[in-house]
Amino acid sequence: MDNLFSEDWAVVATIDPDAYTAATYTSDVIDMTDWEQIAVVTLAGALGDGGSVVTTVKDSSASPHAAISGKTTTLGGTSPNTDSDSQSIIHVRSAEGNSNARYITVDMVVAGATSDCGLVVFGKGRHRPASDNDLASVVEIVS
Repeated sequence: MDNLFSEDWAVVATIDPDAYTAATYTSDVIDMTDWEQIAVVTLAGALGDGGSVVTTVKDSSASPHAAISGKTTTLGGTSPNTDSDSQSIIHVRSAEGNSNARYITVDMVVAGATSDCGLVVFGKGRHRPASDNDLASVVEIVS
């Protein structure tokens, strides 16, 4: 029998959706000892004219976190903006990080104009059910 999505994957970090002004927003810290891989899903709503959302995955064995090469996406940045109501996905396997890195964060940089956006990070658990390690903000799973 196939596992349910929530048995294999958990919600491990977020930046809650909102209308964000130009700034850098950082997700919860993810301890990769619990996860085989993560998937970062950035969700752009209405992007301001010329606004952009740059998502970068960073890691470290302590602070500060350093960007992982090739793990960045950009939505928007054009005028008129053609990336409103779009998404991007970044996959990171635990072995793809920087040397000896254990902890991951995700930066979402909003630039150019206030923009509606947010992100969710899913972790593929090393142990099942992964949902045992969901963030406390996950209030319901329906099977």
